[in-house]
Amino acid sequence: MDRDGSTAETLATFVGELTYSDLPSEAPPIVQQCVLDTVGVTIAGLDEGAGRVTCEVDRRLSAQPSGVPIPGTDHRTSPTNAGLILGTAAHGLDYDDVGPSMTGHPSATLVPPLLAVASDVDSVTGREAITAFVAGYEVECYLDSALTPAHVQNGWHPTAILGPFGAATVAAVLLDLDVTAIRNALNICVSLSSGSSANVGSMTKPLHAGHAVRSGITAAYLADGGFTASEEAFDHEEGFFELFSGSDAVGEATHRLGDTWGIIEDGGIFKKYPSCYYTHAGIELMEELKAEHDLTADSIDRIEAVVSEGAKLENPAPATGLEAKFSNHYTIACALLYDSIGLDLFRDEALPNERTREVGERITVSVDPDLEYTSFTTELRVTTTDGAELRRRKETPPGYPGNRVSRDELHDKFSDCVQTRLRRDQAEALLETIEGLDEMDDIGRILTVS
Repeated sequence: MDRDGSTAETLATFVGELTYSDLPSEAPPIVQQCVLDTVGVTIAGLDEGAGRVTCEVDRRLSAQPSGVPIPGTDHRTSPTNAGLILGTAAHGLDYDDVGPSMTGHPSATLVPPLLAVASDVDSVTGREAITAFVAGYEVECYLDSALTPAHVQNGWHPTAILGPFGAATVAAVLLDLDVTAIRNALNICVSLSSGSSANVGSMTKPLHAGHAVRSGITAAYLADGGFTASEEAFDHEEGFFELFSGSDAVGEATHRLGDTWGIIEDGGIFKKYPSCYYTHAGIELMEELKAEHDLTADSIDRIEAVVSEGAKLENPAPATGLEAKFSNHYTIACALLYDSIGLDLFRDEALPNERTREVGERITVSVDPDLEYTSFTTELRVTTTDGAELRRRKETPPGYPGNRVSRDELHDKFSDCVQTRLRRDQAEALLETIEGLDEMDDIGRILTVS
């Protein structure tokens, strides 16, 4: 789709005209898996940290007996606050999917508005939900393609600044807004988009996703009520592109709406480990080298992890579970010391960890200047105590195209995530319900099953 008019007009026209029959045949099963994975990590995210606190605060301030149900709890609230809770919980454990085409976490800002708004309208079919999800995904990819890597280098968290537009798009489709209202919703989001990477490793990082979802839902409802915004909110010299890239990015979007599909190119990149995706190649490399060479903590003299600038996550001794998720030292040490990398290793009670700290002190992280800023490529250089040198490089972390997480692994992850809040029969019923997403007559059932 060629750009015609302002950025907001281009996006609104694409969204307003998109139908289920326009989608590539590969898209619906990918969206179904995105919903399954996100619902699972959201339920797990309500158990602790940012997700738990957000839900508890909303229960105190805004409970609505007839509102949107929060899965795995008895709490109900407004669509906007449900978006805040579900978005925060979805990203709370950093176990949610990633999308390189939008340089962040797409489903944490797309599934929550699906569920929140669907519970506030008469009914939303599975096919309508899939169309809304894909529309939101492509909008985020389009905007990211005009910014990458400038917004990341300038300290912005892509999920936070792109998420409002994806969430607003989802809500707009479910509310059946016309092109003018969609355009207004997107332009409103320009003034609601924010989120500093300085808060990575704290509860505020997952709040970025929740805030983005609430902002997007709010913008869509406002636009539905006749609220307006500047026609040039994206393209103005003080508009979205200039503010977040620091340069004239107008017209430089490389993502071709309707011709290239981010949902297909990324294909649903689901996390195997509950930590920042930049750490995953290093974890898998360490697991492979350990298995092949019988490595132990006692047999290793030093380890060097060579990564991209964006993946230079240094923290030899994290003090909290959230900090640990963003530490190459900790995650590589865990891969060496433990048989599996699960949620338990990233809970606060697991830190500080003297064993990982001791190994972490032997790990250095350096940057390969030839790698793109946001590359996931990682090389481990391991020197053993007897002088042997081992090297291995990985360009595709687990979950990435060419190294996919299997359907069985995704199901096992879902079951593990929901086990603390759902009985086994409830979990199985929820999984079966989501697996039939494209034939569902009302996706609001997803929240009532759980």
